[in-house]
Amino acid sequence: MAIVEQYPVVGIDLSRWRPVEDYERVSEQIYFMMTKVSDGWKVNDSHEDPTFQDNWFWFKHWGRARQGFHFVRFYHDARKAKKQAEEFCDILMGTGDIGEIYPCLDIEKIGFVEDVTKFEAQNFIWKMIFRISELLGIPGDDIAVYTNASTWNERVAPYPGATDIPRHRPLTTASWILNPPPRVPWDWYQRYGEGCWTFWQYTSRLKVDGIAEGRLVDAQVFNGDLAAFNAQFNMNLQPLGQEPPIEPPPPPTDPLRIEIVGLDDNETLRIREGVWGTTRAKTWNGAEFAVVGTSIEDAEGRQWYRIGPEICVASWYTKVLI
Repeated sequence: MAIVEQYPVVGIDLSRWRPVEDYERVSEQIYFMMTKVSDGWKVNDSHEDPTFQDNWFWFKHWGRARQGFHFVRFYHDARKAKKQAEEFCDILMGTGDIGEIYPCLDIEKIGFVEDVTKFEAQNFIWKMIFRISELLGIPGDDIAVYTNASTWNERVAPYPGATDIPRHRPLTTASWILNPPPRVPWDWYQRYGEGCWTFWQYTSRLKVDGIAEGRLVDAQVFNGDLAAFNAQFNMNLQPLGQEPPIEPPPPPTDPLRIEIVGLDDNETLRIREGVWGTTRAKTWNGAEFAVVGTSIEDAEGRQWYRIGPEICVASWYTKVLI
């Protein structure tokens, strides 16, 4: 049985290496997409992938589920784990939402810049998980891992099943084979069995109309049917080709941008749902955000900036960027 016949909910993996020319056409062929948000190495003086903003905006517009991932670069200095986590969250939160599918850490063999020990690798991963959880205000177990069995078993786990990282953590396993089941890292396999994966990246050579220069892309399937996917990620996707038409968006305008300022050293600022509502995330000096729509006032006449559909930040902790 073909993989996509058994697992029909198909998505793709995007980054600057596979730019999109026609977002509407691509969206007609997939249900979800993973897009690189950032990389532990600087690219053109920035950690942000240059295609991220467009991918994030346009696939949301065309109604597809989105997952942002960070390509982890491992170093002996564990402080770089916290720094990478902060840069990832800064970019992601700057869009006003963190996506429909949980944020993900991309752990691959080429990410091991320095020859870290397995203990150092585990510590690096945990530091990133804890910091992302803190900044995004989501449970640590909701932060996913993308990896492959050989990298994980050789570079992270001191022996099979030895780390505590899997727990019930969502797993995307890269296993480029022709038939199920895919290979999964021993840690997950030992705890939960061969069917524990959430997404399976089954090929690096999928042809998708609308990708620039006809480049082939990485593709993954969801471990379930469309109804299960919709339930897990709070979506209402219809079978491909059966969705109502979507109106084109208005021409984009340059949004007002603000920067967080005035916090004490090591102090973080709570970003709230509405004015003085529930804390949704935390941020720090130097973080930048685009203002969504108009600002609002609280009962005392003080201004708040809306940086997401339901996320606000107090203006007295910000300055407007020119």
